[in-house]
Amino acid sequence: MDLNSFIQGSGLKVLSMAKLSEVESSIVFYFLNCAFSGLEELIISDERLSSLIGSDPESTQKALSSLISKHIIRIRGAKDSCMLSIEYDISKWTITGTSISASREAVIYPFRSKGGANLKVISSPQDDQKEDIPIFDQIYTSFTEGKNIEDPDQISKIKDDIKLLLSTYPPDQVLALVRYFKHKLPSLSLLASAWSHFIEIYEIQTQTVDMNQAKKQQAELDKKLKDKVSSLLSPNSSLPLQQEEISVLEMILNHKFPRRQLYWAYQARSNYPNLKNFLEENKGLMLAVTNSGKTLKP
Repeated sequence: MDLNSFIQGSGLKVLSMAKLSEVESSIVFYFLNCAFSGLEELIISDERLSSLIGSDPESTQKALSSLISKHIIRIRGAKDSCMLSIEYDISKWTITGTSISASREAVIYPFRSKGGANLKVISSPQDDQKEDIPIFDQIYTSFTEGKNIEDPDQISKIKDDIKLLLSTYPPDQVLALVRYFKHKLPSLSLLASAWSHFIEIYEIQTQTVDMNQAKKQQAELDKKLKDKVSSLLSPNSSLPLQQEEISVLEMILNHKFPRRQLYWAYQARSNYPNLKNFLEENKGLMLAVTNSGKTLKP
């Protein structure tokens, strides 16, 4: 039984009646998503699966064991190299101690008109091939861009490597890694043989980019606050300030973490009546954490 038979046999409807937990449902739909992409079986760790579905490893392992015991997820192979997939034969599913075959009322067939079904899922090898072409072409184009590859044997080898990658790993991940490392990969077979290594580098480097962007945003907010403080301390400012209020503003302006100092100034705002409006208008910029440096405490 394959994915199309599962859909035509109202497998999704039965699945909706299975009363799975949130983590179990996330695992099942992740596997179904992979199946729709052409990846029927997966070799994946609990930690990796947890990160993909946004859960913790302990909950993921518990949910996966439950799905295997219910025969919703099928396991094949030895313990150290087992492959996981959806069990498409819903008659084998066991939910709350009873076989799903005893719950066929979960399957709702469409009304029929003039001897034919109003709703029918039609699939053909040509349709499946059309769905696979775009992702295949994107990977091929991305890898060969700027390489001027004309040798037929080399082209054939590249296409065979792409087929291997798509049959082993999630297509979206394959495309992402090829695009990211295309100038560093001498061949796609290297990517296939050292997949975990490239995944780890990709995650570290993309996370670093995100951290740099976050630091840039924080620096922009610091500058925004300092510009406002400089305006208040300017001789052209019409706001009357007491000496203590001037000292507070100067501390914010010159501090390494101005928005942390703004937090402490806000806590003691009753002591700075002329800064009341300024503190209220800019409280959205303040940080409530301070680890070091001189601080303003109420």
